[in-house]
Amino acid sequence: MMRGLLFASVSLVAIAIAPAAYAGGSSSYTSQTGTNQQLTIDQTTGTGDQVGTVSQSFVQQNGYGSGGNYANITQGGSYNTLTGSQTGTANEAYVTQTGYTSAVDLRQKGNGNSTDIAQSGAYSGIDLRQWGYQNSSTIAQSGNYSGIDLKQGGAYNSATIYQYGSYSTIDATQHGYQQSANLTQVGDSNTISGNQFGSLNAVTVYQQTGGNTASYSQTGSGHSAIIKQ
Repeated sequence: MMRGLLFASVSLVAIAIAPAAYAGGSSSYTSQTGTNQQLTIDQTTGTGDQVGTVSQSFVQQNGYGSGGNYANITQGGSYNTLTGSQTGTANEAYVTQTGYTSAVDLRQKGNGNSTDIAQSGAYSGIDLRQWGYQNSSTIAQSGNYSGIDLKQGGAYNSATIYQYGSYSTIDATQHGYQQSANLTQVGDSNTISGNQFGSLNAVTVYQQTGGNTASYSQTGSGHSAIIKQ
């Protein structure tokens, strides 16, 4: 387990320093406030492209009970980063990254929000946070030495994660009521770890091939867990 976590940490460090090393990449920042906003960003060529930064992420925000904002972001090449947030109701985020050593850092706060992330390339990382009710996330990641960190809080939230490659990690934490997680890894020497707190939460873990590790804890009442290796 420690070896997988170490490689994930190394990959995230590499991501953090990548934009400085590839300063010639493109950068984009946008802030949208209101309802039914649409954002499409295409950075399919080049290396070291950025959408937002830690200090200035892309933002779509609106008051509680309104929303319907949409973001579709595509990045190609390597050493790309995306940092952003959506707040409100019924927001959608679609992210595609191809190339090694790339990173996604995305936040959604509100109800009925959804995220769909596809990332391919080794040494890449995804950090996703969702807070609220009936939010959903679907993540597909391929490439060795990569990592996914997911956190959801609230009720009726769901997460589906597919990870293909070796020496990679998934860490999932859910707080609240009737949360569900379906986690799949295909490859060697991978690690899945996670926690669920609250009541009536469920997790299914599936790991294929060999040398993998799964560790999950549940605190509260009425939980269910299935682990297949």
